[in-house]
Amino acid sequence: MELLISALGIIFVFALIVFVHELGHFIMAKRSGVRVDDFAFGFPPRIWSKKKGDTRYSINLIPLGGYVKIYGDDGSDSDNPKSYAGKPAYTKIIILLAGVFLNFMLAWFILFGGYLFGMQPIIPGMDNHKGVVNNMKVAVSSIEEGSPADKEGIQEGDIIKSIDGEEFKDTIGLISYIQDKANQNKDEDVTLDTVIERNGETIEKQVTTYKIKQKIGDKEVEVNRIGVVLETEGKVSAPFFSALTASFSETIKIMYLTILGVLDLFTKLITSFQVSENVAGPVGLIVITSSFAQMGLPALLQFTAILSVAVGVFNILPIPGLDGGHTLIILIETAFRKKFSTKTKNIIQFAGFGALILLMIAVTFKDIFRFVIM
Repeated sequence: MELLISALGIIFVFALIVFVHELGHFIMAKRSGVRVDDFAFGFPPRIWSKKKGDTRYSINLIPLGGYVKIYGDDGSDSDNPKSYAGKPAYTKIIILLAGVFLNFMLAWFILFGGYLFGMQPIIPGMDNHKGVVNNMKVAVSSIEEGSPADKEGIQEGDIIKSIDGEEFKDTIGLISYIQDKANQNKDEDVTLDTVIERNGETIEKQVTTYKIKQKIGDKEVEVNRIGVVLETEGKVSAPFFSALTASFSETIKIMYLTILGVLDLFTKLITSFQVSENVAGPVGLIVITSSFAQMGLPALLQFTAILSVAVGVFNILPIPGLDGGHTLIILIETAFRKKFSTKTKNIIQFAGFGALILLMIAVTFKDIFRFVIM
């Protein structure tokens, strides 16, 4: 069952993001009077198709996104009013960047729905917006027999209100705090001043951490525990207009963080010829997507929003082979009032695409060793 959930989650995320991106190109090409020959969901072999007007609409067997074939995108038939090649520069750029725009809109729409209907955020700080209500709490779901928490009398169902005077609304923040404090005192156990709530009553406890060896992948690491299994209860939510503004702010924040990540990637590539540890390639994305799929649909949708922004930001980069690379060529042609030959464009695009493939291969090998996939 877990394998099926992971597979369906991976297909859902990648199909939605790629399809929405291609849908952006399709919509703006149609609105600009450019002929669209094919618009398909999924990749061949073809299951079903129907031609309406100039466009053949298809549903294909491999449900990993889709594609759009725009007439004249190879530079041909520039005298035809329905050809992409004959359109002014600004129209071409709008068509090119429409996919990126729709990726950003998808992220905003997902987060808007999350705020409106309630969600447990996977991104820290998502409750720090005007009008957003956070009723999340950290609950103890089980106790390890004989552990410090058990000896101190902590029970299942207890709500952990604070540790050392610091309040926590989710398990990620609480666990990170315990690990950080314990790591600062590596040679000794750490006592945590813990405030819990039980049946409406506030109780103070002092719980001491202990260390165990735990295997993560092919590495054995030391982790600090108090002997409880924790779960986050409750949700973050907002009324309609607050959900609109909060989701917009979060989308901008994700864009900003993604841009920082891209800068870090290329800085390390240029200065040290190394791939940043923070970068995940295709293998890493599949592993991460699988993990979020196991966490449930709300978490998977939030990850989809993050990945959709990342796809949009990456596509807008001025690298040959990407939408941003095509846009850059159009801007150069417009500025110098001289068009590149089709052969020159193909060479530029081939070189850029080749560089991206090499980068992808390098990151994939890094992923394989990172996630120990053999």
